[in-house]
Amino acid sequence: MKKLSIRAIFEYEKIRYDQIWDMIDEVLMELYPAQNSGWSFGQKKTKRISITDLYKTSFGHVHNSHFLITIGRDGRYKYQNMMMTSFENNMPFVDRLFQAFSEHQNFVFGYAVDEEFSRWQNASTPYSYIMANRPHEHLPRLRADSWNNDPYNEPLDISRNPGRNVWHQGYIEAIGGVMFVTNKLLAMSGGSKEMLLNLPFLKIDDWGKCLRLELDSSFLADAEQNPDMCERMDAVRSALFPRKETRDQARS
Repeated sequence: MKKLSIRAIFEYEKIRYDQIWDMIDEVLMELYPAQNSGWSFGQKKTKRISITDLYKTSFGHVHNSHFLITIGRDGRYKYQNMMMTSFENNMPFVDRLFQAFSEHQNFVFGYAVDEEFSRWQNASTPYSYIMANRPHEHLPRLRADSWNNDPYNEPLDISRNPGRNVWHQGYIEAIGGVMFVTNKLLAMSGGSKEMLLNLPFLKIDDWGKCLRLELDSSFLADAEQNPDMCERMDAVRSALFPRKETRDQARS
């Protein structure tokens, strides 16, 4: 089953977890009205109407049979974070969700991407490949002294992967099939709106408070086998995230 990975970044400590959940909940009620039962907060069964109160005092993840949603923050890189796995590729849901997020003054950036594609683009050691019985011997390696010849933990070089994620202060550098870009992000990343507008393959809609960038309506599900799409991803990255990468890219 195809899964969709959705991520939204907000300014650090300027929005409460329950506020983020309330925006999500409103969209869920609108587009998934039947999804009112069967929820859990961590390991605890809960009613959906109680989730807001739980997020008022805690971070963590909620899930049911269709969604896995985690709301929290990263103290090292200073951002608030919403991560969602959706068990269907629903573009209207993604758009409606980010329309809600974009109305909040502290929204920074968001994207949606095929989860399987993103997983392998960001696998930084052979462990995942070995567990999935996937070949990995051909993948480039990083020189490192700390892996102690452990075949599971030998560091892989993912710095040329078009779907890699890179962590920066205040945001995550990532490329999705659809992305939602604010002026806040462009100011932090040094990105160029003009360069984005000049990419002929990129569909851009100006939502006023953010730009909606559509690179691939299939959320990059087949990008690994598509060299042209990989080149397009690199071009979007150059326009949106021109600043030099950090070495903090080897994270999921």
